[in-house]
Amino acid sequence: MNRSASKIGILGLILLSTSSVYAQKFDIKRLSTNEGLPAGQIGYVVEDQEGYIWMSSYYGLIRYDGIDIKTYTTEDGLRNNLVYHLYAGDDDRIWLSTEEAGVGYFYEDSVYYPKEFSFLDSLTVTYISQAENGDFWFSTFSQGVFIWDGDSYTNLNEEKGLPSNIAWHTRMDDSGDTWIATQRGLAIYDGDSLRVVDETNGLSGRAAYSFADDIDGSIWISTSKGITKFKDGKWEQITEINGKPLGYIYDVKVDYQGLVWIATERYGMYWYDGEEFTHIDKQNGLSSNYVYTFNKDRSGRIWVATDENGVNIVRDKHIRIYDEATHVDGKSVNVLFEHGKMLWLGTENGITRFSEDGNSTYYKLPDSIASYKEIWDIDSLANGNLLILNSNSRLYEFDGRSFTDFSKEHTIPWVFYNDVLVDGNTIWLASESGLVKYDQEKVTTYDENDGLEDDFISSLYKDHEGSIWAVSEFGINKIVESDSIVSFSFSDGIAGSSLNLITQSPDNDYWIGSNEGFTRVVMDEINKPVRISNYKLEAEFLQEPQFMQFDNEGNLWLGTSGGLHFFSENMLDEQQESEELNGVFMPLQDYGKGMEMNYLASLQDHAGNMWFGSYTNGLIKYEAGFIPKLRNAPDVFIKELIVEGESNRKNILEKVRLQHDQNHLTIKFGAFNYEYPGRVYYEYRLKGFDEDWQIEYGKNEVNYTNLPPGDYEFELRAKSIDSDWGNRASLAAFQIAKPYWETSWFYLFMIFLLVLLIAGVIKIMLVYFEKRKLSLVVDERTSQLMKTLGEKDVLIKEIHHRVKNNLAVVSGLLDLQSWQIQDKQAKAAIQNSKLRIQTMSAIHEKLYRSDDLTNIEFRKFAVELIEQISKSLTSGNRDIEVNIDIDQVELDIHTAIPCGLILNEAVSNSFEHAFQQKKSGEVNISFKNADKNQFELIVQDNGDGIPEHIIQGERNSLGVTLIQSLAEQVGGKAEIINRNGTTIKVNMPKSA
Repeated sequence: MNRSASKIGILGLILLSTSSVYAQKFDIKRLSTNEGLPAGQIGYVVEDQEGYIWMSSYYGLIRYDGIDIKTYTTEDGLRNNLVYHLYAGDDDRIWLSTEEAGVGYFYEDSVYYPKEFSFLDSLTVTYISQAENGDFWFSTFSQGVFIWDGDSYTNLNEEKGLPSNIAWHTRMDDSGDTWIATQRGLAIYDGDSLRVVDETNGLSGRAAYSFADDIDGSIWISTSKGITKFKDGKWEQITEINGKPLGYIYDVKVDYQGLVWIATERYGMYWYDGEEFTHIDKQNGLSSNYVYTFNKDRSGRIWVATDENGVNIVRDKHIRIYDEATHVDGKSVNVLFEHGKMLWLGTENGITRFSEDGNSTYYKLPDSIASYKEIWDIDSLANGNLLILNSNSRLYEFDGRSFTDFSKEHTIPWVFYNDVLVDGNTIWLASESGLVKYDQEKVTTYDENDGLEDDFISSLYKDHEGSIWAVSEFGINKIVESDSIVSFSFSDGIAGSSLNLITQSPDNDYWIGSNEGFTRVVMDEINKPVRISNYKLEAEFLQEPQFMQFDNEGNLWLGTSGGLHFFSENMLDEQQESEELNGVFMPLQDYGKGMEMNYLASLQDHAGNMWFGSYTNGLIKYEAGFIPKLRNAPDVFIKELIVEGESNRKNILEKVRLQHDQNHLTIKFGAFNYEYPGRVYYEYRLKGFDEDWQIEYGKNEVNYTNLPPGDYEFELRAKSIDSDWGNRASLAAFQIAKPYWETSWFYLFMIFLLVLLIAGVIKIMLVYFEKRKLSLVVDERTSQLMKTLGEKDVLIKEIHHRVKNNLAVVSGLLDLQSWQIQDKQAKAAIQNSKLRIQTMSAIHEKLYRSDDLTNIEFRKFAVELIEQISKSLTSGNRDIEVNIDIDQVELDIHTAIPCGLILNEAVSNSFEHAFQQKKSGEVNISFKNADKNQFELIVQDNGDGIPEHIIQGERNSLGVTLIQSLAEQVGGKAEIINRNGTTIKVNMPKSA
């Protein structure tokens, strides 16, 4: 193997074929901290299975959907905010490594750190990959490579033959070998042994950083000194381009077209197409010259991650924008003209002989012949010189060195000219007062009187047959033999209200630009339209064409004041009867409608390149051989479901069930379109509510209010500006429940209640009639009972009266008997019996005199009883004070008589026996509600007390015996206490 020869061959090719960019710009989308990234340093970019883009950064893990950026940090579970590498696994997990914190994975909005990978917890993992057999490979910064087979790990390090313990990258090939990039070369591992390749036997630099597989079978390796290519057993090194050392190359990638992408440490990046290198840096639109990695997503899009200013997406590799002074003298390119395979431009500052290598030459109209330097049109005279029209409607001739005043020398009248066309020795001028013809020093003007639709001529065109066409505001005018004019206009079927240009496609059909789009006209042999088809751009775009440029293949490039549109020949044929064309739109800028194109500023050069002039961004080139194609439609997704102003975070892939009053919904959705995320069409329908499909452009949310109960599905599809419509997908389903008063169970319940109500009414009616019948019987019986009750009351009262009278007779008999008894003890006994009888008599008298024949007001009765006892028993030589505290209660006769007798016995005892040795004393009487179930009667004196042998029953006492017997009669208990006198306490239930 002759490596030296191979190296010389490659370097020779590079030196001969490298092209310098010279500040031409590319159509690059940049995403940096200005757009919401948390940090400018981006490491790796991966795409998950759903289509989300994930980025590792110096400040967390980033998820991006084209519009919104969400960052996950240590607050969300990361062990460290410095995220190194990302790997999108087949299990829908995003594997990640962080500085000195091992490996984890992100799944369903959480970060997990598997215990089986704990052996990596203190290490910085620089690269994660997975073999076809499922084994994980972890490259580390300090301990080589670890291989995890699901049960255990194997460590490949310096001791086992790895060139360095600092490992950067791994690559698995079809033969089963694994290539390992390290700080001191690369190693090829066959499962048993390691074979090392370094500077001595193949690599261009000491360190190897990454690998890329080319479509031709080559392997590209980025190194610390350029790049190395391996193919068919040969190693070829590239260390410089055009004499400029490459230095550190951190990454290399091959896209689906076979273009090799090369990331440099500080010089931006290169493309290598197999023949030449294209250099791209900040001057060409890249956000940073420190390119760290390239990452290819599923659509083939390359994400350029930088170590300084975010990420970049090259939207179209074949577009070039020349807006610097080294290429174009001015921002506005008003006209393009190819002369002798040289491209000439007219700008606001003069004319430019354009050169892509940065050596353009500028020419300005001299002050001596022109005050207005802006150029509106360029054509070529028969003598080979250029004819120039400036903004002041003057014609000048340019011979390559100097200008002369052509209008003055040839006495061409001054009017406002819009366009100039040279046809051999004849010069045609479009003016605002008609069509001017200059031929052999003769000036002829044509106006409405000569057949023009109107006198305002905006542009001129020479068709494939050599005929001259003049476009006026209201018509298309063809100059035929003998300078007669054939015209046609809106009355022939052309849509719009004003016209501005005409051109011809390779198939000889005519195309006319109007203020409402453009029209295809098929002519017959006598210049009569036989078919007219009108087209419009989609409503979101500006409708009026600034130019319509057909290429050699019949594809249409259409410029407006808001961008560039492309329609292939097939698109035009397939949609010729359609009102709105669907093509590829290239806005060439992220804001507004798109880059503003200049009027009639377009051409295809001799090499097939397409050139377009813009109003403020210079010159646009689309390289020959590359035709814009419709891409696959972007996948759609639901971002958020907001119910009654609150975000519903449930899994919206499952049916969401809502209550009847949760019927105000906002559905936020999106499409994975990363080049132009804001330029997406959405077609949606809420199935169950919307009858028709709704289309929105650039709007990614919809509101629904007062949705009725029912089942709904949100269906959605999308179309980008460079794709057709995708398939409709049902992305969310939800159910709004009926209010309870509209449910079947509620109806059944109400029917049940109605039946109950009817049955109740019937029952009430029956009861009413029954009661009415019964009432008559009751009234009759009541009358009888009232009569009987009255008779009974009279009888009872009579009984009480007779009992009272009988007791009074007995009391009187006892009183008569006591007069004949001399024995004091017997006389006292008679007196006590008399008091007892009087007590019972008093109760019967109370009942007799009361309306209530069953209950007696005990307090009043007791007071009168005590007063009677006090008068009967108090002697003149003793002063006994009686204190009464009796609650206002009513007692029935069965309780009142025993209580009265107990009170009689207790008070009589105090008066008779308690104060034998005293001249004064005190008797306290209380009758209380002890609690809700009992009464408490207490008679207490401060006299001599009852002898204990009487209390203990050793000696009979009629009074004590009566008290105890009467207490038991009412279900109570009597207690006699000798302490500072005598206390008789009786507790009795309220209902004996």
